[in-house]
Amino acid sequence: MKKTILTLLAISAIVLTGCKTDEVKTFEFAQSEVSVEATKFVQLALKVTPANSDAWINWESDNENVAVLAGGSGSAFVRSVKGVSAGTANITAKVQGDLTKSATCLVKVYTVAPTDIKFSCSKEDSVKMDFANNVITLVPNERIDLVATVLPDTASFRTVTWKSSNDSIVSVNDRGAIEASRPGTATITVTDYLNLITKTITVNVNKIPVTGIFVMATGFDKLEAEMYYLIRDAYAILPATASNRNVTVTSSDENVIRIVNKDSIYTVAPGTATITIVTEEGGFTGSFDATVVTTPLTGFKISVDTARLYVGDKYDIPCIFTPANATNKTVVGESDNTAVVQVIDGNSIKVVGEGEATVTLTADGNRKASIVIVASIGVESIACTEEVATIHVGDVYDIEYTIAPTNATNKNVVLSIEDPTILEKAGEASVKALRVGRTTVTLITEDGSKTDKMIIKVEELSE
Repeated sequence: MKKTILTLLAISAIVLTGCKTDEVKTFEFAQSEVSVEATKFVQLALKVTPANSDAWINWESDNENVAVLAGGSGSAFVRSVKGVSAGTANITAKVQGDLTKSATCLVKVYTVAPTDIKFSCSKEDSVKMDFANNVITLVPNERIDLVATVLPDTASFRTVTWKSSNDSIVSVNDRGAIEASRPGTATITVTDYLNLITKTITVNVNKIPVTGIFVMATGFDKLEAEMYYLIRDAYAILPATASNRNVTVTSSDENVIRIVNKDSIYTVAPGTATITIVTEEGGFTGSFDATVVTTPLTGFKISVDTARLYVGDKYDIPCIFTPANATNKTVVGESDNTAVVQVIDGNSIKVVGEGEATVTLTADGNRKASIVIVASIGVESIACTEEVATIHVGDVYDIEYTIAPTNATNKNVVLSIEDPTILEKAGEASVKALRVGRTTVTLITEDGSKTDKMIIKVEELSE
């Protein structure tokens, strides 16, 4: 007897020593929930990684009036649970020494098992379902409310879950409201709470065919030019619930009216065009005439009084027409000095010489506006004659430079001194030496901001 007790103690010591809880990486039940009849047993298995972990597991039930833990089955990761009475209990397993690693399985205990699930609905909805074959026929946006009854009436649990195989075709909520979205077929699966009985319902969503097109266009007889107009209310696909509502819209004269899309048009110029709508399904056709009327010009002006340009420039004189969608926006231009400005076409001009010219534009026959063009010969470049110059403290130095072209209208320059403690400005392009040093000066043309640089060294005047 003494020898037997010592042997058992030795075995226990070996088991406890080998409990390395840090070896457990993942820890969960093979099933998150199970069902068992009262007085019967069910085995709960844990999935643990690594599989050879020898961690010690603590098991417990949170409701022993419903389910109790029975003896082990030879593995620390498998336990038997006995159902006691109808209800639910949570069985929790925890790694000894590391309570952060735990898993829970919901045990559902029943005394009376479900035997069937029967469906019913209102009298109005009954025409949508073939109860003998569990098939429902709907069209898009149609709905049916089903009631699922678990039998027998004495079943321990009588609730069910609903699920659709394709929510984009048919959706179902937890109360059995089934709603169709688009043509197609989906399966509704209904399962009792214990996951013992499953029934399926096939839902066929049929498309609603197009039967025609109805045109009710009004107000398209006096459209203004260069405007967008909606036409989506000018016609209707029949019936209003038709599944395929695609159409093709065309214009008989795109120089009068251009089709933007199936919902809108753009008026180009005065005239009449026929708008035709054809359904993609069935090829049903409807049409109506749309007339673009002349929009008279009530005002005209040039947005600027003066423009300063260079010889060789081309320029479009900016015009403002009132209203903006006036039908006739043609203008005729005239220059009073063609040696300076020549009219190319309409409001487009070209500067051909230096000086000033007044250009007058005439719109719609009698509306006039003028602009003064001041033309000059632009500066293309500036170059300092010397790259480096040496002067003495107190000297005034005139920087020599050349501007191209030599006949540029504005030859004024601005002088910039990098270090004003060495040099100071003494004129437009002149500097005075203040102290010994070396600095860079930059000449910048007033016209065009062309630049060039040179270095000026300042030395002491030798005695």
